[in-house]
Amino acid sequence: MIFYTHHFDLGIHDRFYLTYTSFKKENIDGQLSKLLPELIKAIECYNMLYPTMKIEWSETPNSEKVNKRLLNNTSLIHFNRVINGESYAYSQMDILSLNNKVVSAGLTSHVLILEESQELSYDWVSKQALPFLGSTSGIVLSIGTANSDPESCLYRYYKTDNIPPENKVIYTWEEIYKLKKLISQKHADKYKKLVESEIAEKGLHSTLIQTEWYCNFNLTNDKFTSIENLIENNILVGELEPNISHYIEKNVYRCGAFDGAIKGDRSSFSMGTTLYIDGEFRTQLKECEVIKEAGVNANPDDLIAKVARLCLSNKLDFLIVDNTANMEYLTIYLYKELKKQDIKTQLVCFAFSGAREKVKMFSFVESMLFNQNYTMPRYEEREHSIGYAYTLKELCELKRHKTRRGEYTYKAIEGANFYDDFAMTGAMLPYCMKFVLDCIENNKTMDIGRIQYRLYLKKWTDELKKEPNYSSTWLKIR
Repeated sequence: MIFYTHHFDLGIHDRFYLTYTSFKKENIDGQLSKLLPELIKAIECYNMLYPTMKIEWSETPNSEKVNKRLLNNTSLIHFNRVINGESYAYSQMDILSLNNKVVSAGLTSHVLILEESQELSYDWVSKQALPFLGSTSGIVLSIGTANSDPESCLYRYYKTDNIPPENKVIYTWEEIYKLKKLISQKHADKYKKLVESEIAEKGLHSTLIQTEWYCNFNLTNDKFTSIENLIENNILVGELEPNISHYIEKNVYRCGAFDGAIKGDRSSFSMGTTLYIDGEFRTQLKECEVIKEAGVNANPDDLIAKVARLCLSNKLDFLIVDNTANMEYLTIYLYKELKKQDIKTQLVCFAFSGAREKVKMFSFVESMLFNQNYTMPRYEEREHSIGYAYTLKELCELKRHKTRRGEYTYKAIEGANFYDDFAMTGAMLPYCMKFVLDCIENNKTMDIGRIQYRLYLKKWTDELKKEPNYSSTWLKIR
């Protein structure tokens, strides 16, 4: 959006105080009283302070808007001085969409406010908006949520040395909370509760939290991570291990992750250990297996048999599987195969096709990487394991997309030879125990076909008791 104002000076002692609120483009039409409550409140406060110099405002009638010959110009607000009961033109504000359909030639302004400027191209703003200020030497106020897109107007303004540091103002959620308390303690506390719940769910150092609530510009563009970040943060320090069945220490769980595919994509498998103690998770990636290469078709029975063998030979305590809509049938037969062989691996069905679940997973993993709670084999080990080479490559090529609804999703770069199967298992592995604990805490039951069961915080060697009305993943199908 663009807010631009034309000022008519009525005297050196006249003052005009104005605030505004952000709003979505599709909500511009209609009554301003519904769209800009803070603007109305600011005018009310001003009129209380200066009762002899009141300001009144009104929208331009639709008939006049049409005559302005400004395409997509949806709101024009007039502010008038009221002196001795008569209105005098004082200022006006136009609200425009900044796109190539706006006819902006000849428009001038003293103040240009760029709302949601992280979504605007720097080059487009330079061509379309900045000329408004040419004849007035006006000022620009660029507002938005942090990102690290080099084409973003907000990012370029933040990085440029031409703008003094004191003019670059960053507000964290804590500072916003203090300001909200000055207006309403009730609404401030509601805001605080919302933010703290998101931090607890997604992790303090996740991209979503750092950009939305801490205005952090220094992130890895639109990529999930990079080799440089992993090396600098001491993540690539472990060794490959083809078998992890010997890990039997207390509080250490042997976990696997499986993302199956019959056609097209790779069918990937990752495994490692997770230490869960005192509410903290520490995961080590130990091995990555290519169950099926990309571009070839596979027999589902072969995929299931190989995964079952890996669970058995490594004595995995948990196996988290991609259980999205088109893969449920594979999960059912994998479940039956584990029961048939009496393999005591608990099957963890995780459907991450929805943006929300995927965001929760990657935010949690991002926080683990930042805190060095998720370690991987050394970079050189990729030469000894094609699966591990795929994992590093895909994790560093994985793109983070922000949808128009403000949600994040993660997927491979579009184009030939770009896949995200190993990136998904690489993220599912450290998320496995967190998901298991959440299911246990919330008494969540899972359905595989007609089988209903719960997960337990149990290891391969532990015994399970049958509960009424539910089947354990370890109980045989009759």
